[in-house]
This record gives sequence, C-alpha cells and structure tokens, in this order.
Amino acid sequence: MSPPPLDRARAAARPRSRVRAASAVGAALTLAVALASPSAGAKCDGDLAAALALAKEADRERAVDVAAAIAKHKRATELAPSRASLFWRLAVSQLKAEEYAAAAESFGRAWKLDPKHAGYAAAHGTALARVAARGGGDFAAARAPLEAALSLDPNHADAHHELGDVLLHLHDDRGALVHYTRAVELAPAHAPHWAALGDLYLRLRLLEQAEQTLAASLEVVEGDASRFPLLMLLGQTLDRRGRPADALPRFEQAKAACGACGGPGQAIVYFSLGMSYAAQSPPRRAEAIQNLTAFSKMICRGAAASRYADACSQAHDRIARLGSAIP
Repeated sequence: MSPPPLDRARAAARPRSRVRAASAVGAALTLAVALASPSAGAKCDGDLAAALALAKEADRERAVDVAAAIAKHKRATELAPSRASLFWRLAVSQLKAEEYAAAAESFGRAWKLDPKHAGYAAAHGTALARVAARGGGDFAAARAPLEAALSLDPNHADAHHELGDVLLHLHDDRGALVHYTRAVELAPAHAPHWAALGDLYLRLRLLEQAEQTLAASLEVVEGDASRFPLLMLLGQTLDRRGRPADALPRFEQAKAACGACGGPGQAIVYFSLGMSYAAQSPPRRAEAIQNLTAFSKMICRGAAASRYADACSQAHDRIARLGSAIP
C-alpha cells in the first residue's frame, strides 16, 4: 500500500503551529457559527424572539442542570420550529447529557432546515458515529452526512477525521488513511488527527511511515496532554522496530507529560516503561519492577483489569522473571 504523503502537512504546520483546532465534539459545541446562520422559513415562526431568549437561558443553564436545559431547548424549538440553530443548540445539550441518538436526530433536523450548512451535516454524521460506536446504529449511516459536509466544505478538518474513523470501521483502510492525512494537513496543530494517522500506520504494520508521522507530529503539537498519546505511539513504534534503546526516552517523555498519569488511558505508560526498562541491555531491573508494580496496583486489581488482561499477565510474568513479586 502506498501511504499518503505528509509533506503538505509539515509545510502547513509551520505557520499554524499555534493553531488550536477544535475536536469533532468540540466543533459541535461551538455555537457561534450556528447562531450566525439564519434558517429558511424563520419569518414564519410565531414567536422567534421568545424562542431565542429561551434558548439563551438554556445555554446558560446547561453547565449546572443539563436536563432543565434540554427541556427549555425543546420548548424553544416548538416556538420556532423552522430555526435550524435552535435544533443545533438542543443537540449540544443532548450531547452533554450523552443522549447521542437524540443529539443525532436534532443535528439532523438542523441540517434538514439548512442543507447547505457543512457544520450541521458534519455534526449529524459525528453523532450517528457515536451511536454506532455504542452499538445502537450502523457506521454506514454516518458516512453520507460526513461526505455531504465535505462536499460543502472540503477543508472541514474534523469531518475528514470523523469520516476516516467511519471508513476504518467499514474496513476501508485506504480511505481512512486519505482522510486522516487530509485532517492533519488542514489542522496540523491538532494532536488527535496525528494520533489517528500514526495509530493506523502502526496497525497496518507500516512502521516506517508510523515513525515518520509521529516524529513529525512532535515538531508542531504543543502541550503535555496533547503530546502524551503521540509519545506513547512513537515509543510503541520504535519498540516494534526492534529499537528498545530509542523507544525508552519516548516512554519517559510520555510519563513526564502525564505526571501522576491517573487520567483515562494514562496508566498504561507504567506498563510500557516497565517493559522497556526490562528490555534494555543490560536490563534496568529496579526501574522495570517499580513501574510494572505500579501498573499492576493501578490497573490489575480494579475494574479495568479485564480490559487490560493481557498487559496484566505480561507484567506479572516479567516481574517474576526479574526475580521479584508484586507485594
């Protein structure tokens, strides 16, 4: 397979290295575009002013009482049922409440009212993908609105990323590579685009391309939280390429980036560090045992143990081989 080039992404990254592109859900939470886009038929609404005032009140209430906010947003859509931005705002509250199917329907209503709005189409497709990821729908249903969004706005980076995710679930690896690469080119400071592309190269065992991609990402992505997954992926790539001495500094940088590493998905750094210390020549025994033990205590004795069963088994086996035991 011939991988898509990253040259344009590197070139684009230089003048935009400080850009903070929003994530797909973050873009869905951005109301400015929606509020600036009038809908066809707004003149027919019986009480538009009251609806907009109610929606504004609901926006403020969303952070403290999302259920009440949803109720007010629904009332606003009843007062002005042809105003697309009101359905958008309702969907934002439904997303916050993790009511993904309802949010998908509301985004769909907004898009139907304003069919040339790329943001509405992208948000509808993204919400449908979230529903599918939770077993409540089909990823194929998310494809059409995302493709429609890109036909309206070919430079919508988040739509490219989301379409890449959908195509990956539909077993179209080549299509996913194309759209992840385009997302990187359009928003090179946004770490999740790079992580998706690097991870896919890694899954496809295109290790040279994975290394090049992830190394390039670290030249432009700023912020410890954003760099953490990129450093982890690069460490894993170097380890798979048989270069444990090169992998170790990346895992150490990842550990420094996440601090106590108690956030979602961060504890795995202790496993990676421990295994990497054990793989050095000669093995760094004390550090390997310390990190593998920390991983075991954090993960292998709790609710996440089943999800990390293989890593827990490897950690326990390596600790035993190093002549120690988990206290």
